Amino acid sequence: MNGGNVTWLFEGQIPARGEFPVSEEHFWTAIFALFLLHLGEARGETQLSIFRCRQPGRQDPWPCFESRRESPGLDVYGVGFEDIAVEPDRVPLHCFDPGFDVPIEIGGFRPDVFVRVNKTIAHEKPRFFAVENKRGGRWGDGLSRAQMENYPRLIRYLADNGIDCQFLLLMSLGCSDNGRLWEQAVTLQDDLKAKFGILLWEDVIRHMERTQFRLAGIDIGEWRRKYTDDLDKAVEGYDVPQA
Repeated sequence: MNGGNVTWLFEGQIPARGEFPVSEEHFWTAIFALFLLHLGEARGETQLSIFRCRQPGRQDPWPCFESRRESPGLDVYGVGFEDIAVEPDRVPLHCFDPGFDVPIEIGGFRPDVFVRVNKTIAHEKPRFFAVENKRGGRWGDGLSRAQMENYPRLIRYLADNGIDCQFLLLMSLGCSDNGRLWEQAVTLQDDLKAKFGILLWEDVIRHMERTQFRLAGIDIGEWRRKYTDDLDKAVEGYDVPQA
């Protein structure tokens, strides 16, 4: 896939930039977190789509995704500043439940974004989401070995103790060009089932435009026009219209 996904934006392949350096993942993670806060106080749309890997057919583009059938969205209605942490040094275990303890051998829980969604009519207890943002592309960024081992162990342990925590991978369609991140996502999907999902940057940007998210100096509409076209090709039955 070339030109129609957000990896091109991450890599700075914009004529006006020339040889100007590009931003690291921290910058994009911060933008995503600010957008979650925007959605949290929105009066209308407050949900982001969650996707899963789909094995491509002979005529399909690669990579392929589809909407996650079980809990197909991340609804952050009501999420505020006190419910979100960006690249925390650690996640205190008591934030799940006072007095709750996790075996010392389960570690490595330092997500890029950690979100708490408070209880609703449909959910009697708070839910938690750990989000890892990966640029991929020419950097070949993927999850570390510790993340691949510790996230599933922790999330299964929390589930066994009645705590709903999901692991979400935030990525661009172009992140899969080197294959590593795609293979990791498939492995986690097979392991964690409905406790794992994928957020696609292309879909996030379309939601940004639809919900009138604004940041000074950034043209979200231009990002949508230049870097989201591959979404309609890669996601089976994608039905979130462009603004």
